[in-house]
Amino acid sequence: MNEQLLKKIQSCDIKNVMQRKAYVFFEKGEYNLNLIGIRANKDENINKDTFDDLFMVIYKDDAGKQFRLIIPITTVPGLRYMKNPSNQKGVAILKPGQYRGVWKIDYHSGKYLALCQRGDKFVVYRDNNRDMILDFNEATTDYGYFGINFHKAGENSQLIGAYSAGCQVAQMSRDFAKVMELAEKSKKIFGNSFTYTLLQETDL
Repeated sequence: MNEQLLKKIQSCDIKNVMQRKAYVFFEKGEYNLNLIGIRANKDENINKDTFDDLFMVIYKDDAGKQFRLIIPITTVPGLRYMKNPSNQKGVAILKPGQYRGVWKIDYHSGKYLALCQRGDKFVVYRDNNRDMILDFNEATTDYGYFGINFHKAGENSQLIGAYSAGCQVAQMSRDFAKVMELAEKSKKIFGNSFTYTLLQETDL
């Protein structure tokens, strides 16, 4: 896990960050989930193919006590798809922002239940020069349905590899299972619709 980023998150008022950016922060009711990705600063934008980012779930439990679950993820694609994009426009890199009602619990690639893009659209950057540099170029933004899901890698994957072509991917399957358990509880109360917010380390 990215310990430097974790310390910043633990000392930060995330609700304040969200409100400062005019994003919705869910507080009403039990298991009303705030699903938040935090993209770590990328040194010179080099893609190291490692799980440097963090994913946080902020929620209240049955007793009304607030909890924060933080797990390692990637918010950027792996080198495999940066070098060989599956889309002719280039590999997708999710643009930071809040995306209301974008995810529903459904089958990822027909294999297992995950948080899948079945609601609203995402905005992505398109990186098509096939180098190891992550390009966050506003001129390349693309808006639509791209299958940007939240799913898992392996049991304890060290490299992103082919696990992400733009999805938000949990490094460890046990962490992914914890998030999905919370999502199932939320679904029973608030329905099968989930908002995702992607922040940057510089926002903290």
